[in-house]
Parts: sequence; C-alpha cells; structure tokens
Amino acid sequence: MSFWGEEGITEDVALSVCKYCDVRHPILHLKMGERLDCNQPQRILIQDGHVYLTNLISAHYLGHPELSGFLLELYETSHHYRLPDAEFVVWFGEEAPALTRVTNGKSAWPYHPSGSMPPILHWSKAEDNGALLIPSAASFHCAADSYDHFVHRMKMPNHTEVAWKDKKEIAFGRWNNVCPTYLQTMTTADGQPMQCPRTHLPLLSKQHPDLLDAFDLDSAGPLPVMKHQQYKYLISTDGKSISRKLDKYMQSGSTVLKAQSNRKAFYYDAIKPYEHYLPFMVNSSNDIVDVINWAKTHDAEAQKIAENARAFANQHLNRHARHCYLYRLIQEISKKIKYQASCKHRRLCVPLVQELRFLVKFPKTRKTCRWYEIMHHFSHIDHAGKDRHYIYEETERLHDEGKCWPRDDLHLKKVRVPPPPPPPSPSAMYMHM
Repeated sequence: MSFWGEEGITEDVALSVCKYCDVRHPILHLKMGERLDCNQPQRILIQDGHVYLTNLISAHYLGHPELSGFLLELYETSHHYRLPDAEFVVWFGEEAPALTRVTNGKSAWPYHPSGSMPPILHWSKAEDNGALLIPSAASFHCAADSYDHFVHRMKMPNHTEVAWKDKKEIAFGRWNNVCPTYLQTMTTADGQPMQCPRTHLPLLSKQHPDLLDAFDLDSAGPLPVMKHQQYKYLISTDGKSISRKLDKYMQSGSTVLKAQSNRKAFYYDAIKPYEHYLPFMVNSSNDIVDVINWAKTHDAEAQKIAENARAFANQHLNRHARHCYLYRLIQEISKKIKYQASCKHRRLCVPLVQELRFLVKFPKTRKTCRWYEIMHHFSHIDHAGKDRHYIYEETERLHDEGKCWPRDDLHLKKVRVPPPPPPPSPSAMYMHM
C-alpha cells in the first residue's frame, strides 16, 4: 500500500483501467468485438457494505474458476464483515500483469494519470509488481482437490493419518509437464541457469530412485492428493504460475521441499525456509539430492518443519482467516481512496448477489465452484438481491453481448462538466436596458 503514499488513489487513477479495453475501437479487437485480454480485469465497487460489479466479462470467457471462486469468497466475506466503501480491480490470468510493475517507485501503468495505477488484485506476482495479493480461490475453495476439501476429508472419521515413522523416506511429486516462462530469467548460486523443476526432476528421479519419485503425469500417472501424505517429503514446484499444491502439502504432515521461485502468493512472506519448508534449486539445479539426504539424517528436524507448516496452515490458511485477510486488505484500500465510490457515477452496477445467481445456473459456470453452501446461507437475506433489473435473462444478455466494459472515465468527465448558467430573468434584462 505504500506505493500510493499520501496522495492516495484518486477517482481518475481508479478509472484509468477503463482505458485498458475499449470496445469502441474494433481495430484493436477480435472479430467478436473484443480484445483477447478483455476477459482479465473484473472491476468491483463496494458501497454501503454491498458489492457491485461495474463491468461484465463476456460469456465467451466465463468459466475460469478463479473468477467464480473469488466472487464467491468476496460475497461470503461481505456477510461476515461490513466492508468499507472501496473500488478495485481483480485481474484474472496466470499472474499479475506486467503493467503493474514498479521500478524505483514508478509504476509501468501506461494510462493517464501517469506515475500511479489503480488497485489491482491478483493471487500471484513477482517481487517488483505492485499488484495486491489475494488467496487463489480456485486452489483454496473451488477445485475438486481444493484446500478446503482436503482439510475436510482429513477430519472425516474414516480418514487414517499416516504417522511420521510410517511415511516412505522418498521425495514425491506429480504434475503437469508445464514450465513457467519466468524461470528462464533465474539462476542458481553456482551461476548456472535454473532448470525447470518439472522437466529436470524426472531425470534426477531416474538417477536416484531411492531418493526421488518425481514425474509428470504422462510418465507416471496420477495419485490422488490425499495419498501423497504417505511420503515423508513432498515436492512443490511452480506450473504456469505458483504451485497449487503447496497449501495442501503444508497440511499433510510431510516435509515440504519447495523449489526456488521469484513468484509469490499472499502468504509466502510469512513462511520461512528451514522453519516451514526446505528450499531447493538454490545452490544448483541438482541440490535437491543434498536436501533429501540432509532430511534423512536430521529426521527430528525434518519432522519439526512438517509440524510447523501444518500449524501455520491451520492458523492462517483456513476459510475464516482468508475472509479476514480479504477484509483487512479492502480496509487498507479504502483508506487510500480519496473519493466517494458510488454507483451513482457508474454506468453499470450489478449487485454481486445477482451475478452469482446467474453464475450458479449458467452452463459454463455452474460446475466451476461449490456455490450452494454459501448461496443457500446468504442470498435470500441479501437486500441487494431484491433488485429485479438484473434477473437471469437480463444478466445473460449483457454477458452475451460481450461489450459490458463501460468507459466510466469518459462518463465521469460528462458528470463533472458544470451546467451552463441559467438565462437571465426578464426582470434582470429590463434592469440592464
């Protein structure tokens, strides 16, 4: 938050995101009438404790579990806490945009007013990026093997915890054969380019089968994540972006081996190497062999690291803690905003509850997240849901058009234009004759 300093976030800065995607200029857009990346920013406004969407993503791009999941978690948060008035953007893509990089206190954001940027939220970013981190809703809540589901299954009576002494002393990993592009810029301490863990570790596994069982799914086949805990050491690597297993591995009771990365999630700054996990690919691309051998010869220390990770996850990654984090984040954004966020000055303000009711039924989104528990608890008591304007058919029409990207920055200029002075009264005209 320090980026905005005392100047804070003006309305012009907040609405500069409107310039990012302009459906009025077809030369910049696909034949469907929109740019390929217009599916990425979701603009959100909070007023009087209610959450509204000030743009709607094209139906063509709906179905991303991160979008569904974040909207659902934000909605639930709004019923546990009274959210302050605020306005921000949630960016949907594998990582925060390069447009929000900050160098020497200056943002790369290219739109006027220059030198600043709107508050943009994402679940993964580089250290030099000014985006604000949020939990990955797909990983924590929506996916079939989500963190919440993983924890729920571990608490079920028929679940059998694998004791530390019974775990296999092998480092285990399974993943899709995907390497993040940002690893190409990284080196290890020996000065060599860092190898992609997901392609390099299978080679090491063949050389050290007594230490490693780490392969892509095409080579070794999947294993349900609940069964990964039978191994004493679990390997976490980035895919297209940050690992979607790290949070679950921290709950497993096994020691996490985490590959070096220059991307981070919302809680990474709070976990420490050798306290919550063992880092590898730090000294060299082969140093995981030394890390595993250290863990095997320091069994008590490795077990303590596993226990620390689980304790951290229990305290900071549970559902209530994530809602608290979102609330505190929005509080801090609200403190920086120097204007009154209001639907009165927005051309579109769809109550979040109405959008969620649409997503629950829409074919492309109805299976993307666990909707019913939250919607059953809150949607019937939500006053914003009584607005009959955004019923399913109307919301579907707006999504289908693919052009619900209001240029509120231009609209605001019209609102700000002072009205012309009233004509002089007849009596005043007579007095000047």
